[in-house]
Amino acid sequence: MVEDEESDAFALKNAFIVLDTLKDHDFLMTTGGASLGSSPLRQDTLHIRKSLRLENVFFAPFHIQTGIKRGILHNIVFHESVRFENVFGDFQGLHFKSSVTIWFHDSMIDLLKKISEKTTFERFRVSNSIFDIDPRIVCLGGVSKDANPIFLMTGCQFKSNSVSNNAFILLREFGRVSYSKNSFEGHDPVLLKFMGNSEVDISGNNFGNRWVNLGFPENNRVVNYTNNNHDVLMGLNLTESTSNITIDWSQFENGIIEGVRFNDYIRNNYPDLTAPEQDQSFDRNTNFRAAYKDSIRIANSTIYKTEIRLLGTLTSIYRRQHDTESGNASYVTLKDLETERLEYLHSQNPSFDTFFEWKVNQFLKTFSDYGTKPAKAITFSVYVIFVFALIYLFFPNHWDSHGKNRIQHRFRFFYKYLSREPGIEHVYLEENKDEIENNEAFKAMLLSHKAKAPKLFFNLAMPLYRWSMAGTMTYAWLIKRFDFLKGTWEGTDSNSRGIKGFLVGLVFVLALLYDLFIKMLNALMLSINTFTTLGFGEIPIKGLPRYLAIIQGFIGWFMLTIFSVSLISQLLN
Repeated sequence: MVEDEESDAFALKNAFIVLDTLKDHDFLMTTGGASLGSSPLRQDTLHIRKSLRLENVFFAPFHIQTGIKRGILHNIVFHESVRFENVFGDFQGLHFKSSVTIWFHDSMIDLLKKISEKTTFERFRVSNSIFDIDPRIVCLGGVSKDANPIFLMTGCQFKSNSVSNNAFILLREFGRVSYSKNSFEGHDPVLLKFMGNSEVDISGNNFGNRWVNLGFPENNRVVNYTNNNHDVLMGLNLTESTSNITIDWSQFENGIIEGVRFNDYIRNNYPDLTAPEQDQSFDRNTNFRAAYKDSIRIANSTIYKTEIRLLGTLTSIYRRQHDTESGNASYVTLKDLETERLEYLHSQNPSFDTFFEWKVNQFLKTFSDYGTKPAKAITFSVYVIFVFALIYLFFPNHWDSHGKNRIQHRFRFFYKYLSREPGIEHVYLEENKDEIENNEAFKAMLLSHKAKAPKLFFNLAMPLYRWSMAGTMTYAWLIKRFDFLKGTWEGTDSNSRGIKGFLVGLVFVLALLYDLFIKMLNALMLSINTFTTLGFGEIPIKGLPRYLAIIQGFIGWFMLTIFSVSLISQLLN
């Protein structure tokens, strides 16, 4: 019928196109179940070189009378402009080389009523098709309450590189809208605006280098916007009352720009442009948009407040949906923008107050992600404690009784052991002679005064003596078990020096490791004490580290405060 038209344009209005497997085989691919049989799929491509306008046309997906065999308009190349007005049907594998307009308006109500009399199938679906010029899809008319049309566009490729057009989809009152797994080339903007009662699914699209101007329904219908790939998302017309919208925050990893203010700025500063894409020299993708995002929205107070409000609305939506991860991520983005604004204000009016506010925000971002990650403050606190402990390790302090002489003392102990006949137990007891003599003097005093005081005193004091001696004597007994030398090194037989030297050396190394461990533990405990309490008013270290300890104490006070506030904030949220 299209070829029979003599003019360069073909128009069809108010028509039901029903599958006829014989006459329409060139235009339709037919499929069916095993019980219904199936016709072979047409592999060749049809070319239509006339402009096409269809209005109130319904392509039946199956034979309405018999209900068998599905039919889908497919494998057709349209070389001239195409205009669909209130058209319903399945379209697959189409190639539009010229402009495409898909329009649903008020008379769609009458069409849907007529369709519903014969079939419940009411949908417009385009799949696996190619658009050389971005289509303009508009639905401004309402539909009847009984109608529930479906709009589907999936697996399509949009190859427009023209700045004279852009992908434009405005749909109102569709029961369900699915816009998924489509891919985009070029740099033109993509407008997706869904209004009314539509349940919208926008997922798995690859928007490439295009920015997306996205508008959600004005009421609380279900909206899913996930797994889309694009640079910048603009213009989320959201309200905090929105509750059924699912938005994956990873969609916005490259940033969000509020679309209304963006467009207002263009109109106010470029009055000769009705839209930026109409200017061939206007590079929205790399120059203007980047400048707007990086500087204009920070310097302009009105635009900045709008951007903050947008991010705040997203944060509220996430938290109301109990999506803590996305809520925290959007809040961090909001605070990052605020930090950039504070930096700008400081550059315009340098002062201590503006500098301090800016740096405090940076500090909070570094150490706690603006209070959203208390664990981050603890992690940095641990780093600070270990760094200062490493410094204290090389300086003497009151907590380490041997200090830097600990290793020297260990060498002296083993030299005495190797050169004295009685053995390692005798050397150890000699090293602790003062402590032992004090305990023995205490015992002698108890015995000499036993009869001069009630027995209660003696009976209570003797366990104290035994307890004081227990540790020393037990350790002396233990090391005696590891006395492999049994005499002096000089008097050791040459045949047994090898094994005894190895065993003594092993004990010596273990003792050195123990000394090193104790020294490191003392340095770590000193660092923890300084970090948390600044030494209870006392700084048990001398020299330069004494002043570093004061700095560490101040850092500890700041970090622990940040942790406490962050933790409380998370608990309240």
